[in-house]
Amino acid sequence: MHYFNFDALLTPHEHQQRQSLIREIVKQPTTPPAFTDAYQTLLDKHVIVVQDHLITCLYPFATHPTSFKVQLSDHTTVYAMCAIDALGIHYALNEPIHIEAQCAETKEPIQISLKNGQLNTENPAIYVLFKNLCSETQCADSCCPEIQFFINKNALDQYYHTHINQNIAVENHTTYHALPLTEADTVAKEIFEIREINE
Repeated sequence: MHYFNFDALLTPHEHQQRQSLIREIVKQPTTPPAFTDAYQTLLDKHVIVVQDHLITCLYPFATHPTSFKVQLSDHTTVYAMCAIDALGIHYALNEPIHIEAQCAETKEPIQISLKNGQLNTENPAIYVLFKNLCSETQCADSCCPEIQFFINKNALDQYYHTHINQNIAVENHTTYHALPLTEADTVAKEIFEIREINE
C-alpha cells in the first residue's frame, strides 16, 4: 500500500496553519473557510481542496455534509471525505468520535466508535476498500470516492467487481486493497496522526 502522513509534508508554519484551520472547521463544520494566498503552500502540497476561493476539504475534514458523519465528544457533528478520513478524525483531534456511515454496496448503516485508539462496533466484520494515495495528486478526486465502508468482505467484493474491476480480484490489484476494519484504522492513524514538528 502507498500512503503518507499529512503532517509530515508540512513545515512548522504550515503545521500551525493546518491546526488553526482544523479548529475553525470544528467550530463551524459546514462553513468553508475562505482561501487566501497565505494558504497557497497547503494547496500546493494537496493538504486542502479549494473551490470558488473556499476551502472545501482539509483532510480528513470535509466542510460540507457528506455520507460520513462524525460526532465529536461535545456532540458536534463534522464530516469526512471517505472511510479512512472518518477514522482519521480521531487521530487528527485526539479525542473520542462516533462515526455514522453506510455500506457502499448494501446501504446498511455502519456505526463505529473510537476512543483512545480503541475501536468499538457491533459489526467486527466491517471492511474498507482502500486506494493507494499519492502526495502529488488531490486525494478528494483521485481516491476518496472509492474509499468506502462495507458491512463485510462479500459486500466489498461485489462493489469492487461492479464498479472497479470485473477481471482482477482485489487481492491481486496493485492499487486497491481490501482492509479489515482494524487494519484500516491502523492506516488512518498513520495518515492522520499529528506528528511532533520541531521549529
